[in-house]
Amino acid sequence: KDAEALEIAHKTKIAVFDKTGTLTRGEPNVTDTIFLNGEVFMKEAIAALEKLSEHPLSKAIVHHLGNLHDLPVKDFSAIEGIGVKATVNNLTILIGNKKLMEKEGVTGSSELDKKAHDWMNEGKTLAYVSVERKNVALIAIADTIKTESKEMVDGLKRMGIAVWMITGDNEATARAIA
Repeated sequence: KDAEALEIAHKTKIAVFDKTGTLTRGEPNVTDTIFLNGEVFMKEAIAALEKLSEHPLSKAIVHHLGNLHDLPVKDFSAIEGIGVKATVNNLTILIGNKKLMEKEGVTGSSELDKKAHDWMNEGKTLAYVSVERKNVALIAIADTIKTESKEMVDGLKRMGIAVWMITGDNEATARAIA
């Protein structure tokens, strides 16, 4: 903010950045999806439930799915911190994290579990989807890196400046972004 800062800038050895909103876009985006069957119905059911939720991850899912036919939703409930539950076409639909699936006794899928493991290692947040207590879809969500961040970090490193990142996210997410 002043001339003195510019005069000593050449002495910089380390640059420290906050992850969210500085190195990343600062908003969640759907990066990957997998549906075991009934993809059209599942997308419509997911969008219908998530439109009723205020959670930022729900908004990312709705944005990703776009404008779909609205299915009627009954008995919607948000289960704080773990997901949502409702009835669509007389089917019980759950969308949430692994904890919700375990709490509700959802039968897993080896195909989705393998994909979940891969995506978690990439630092992505997962939304599991179940119909009638069977896991049928998986959605991966992440705060994506700004295109200019890599360029900037590489430039600083070429100048001999170490780059550090600060984040409140879990270690897997931090490593994936790093």
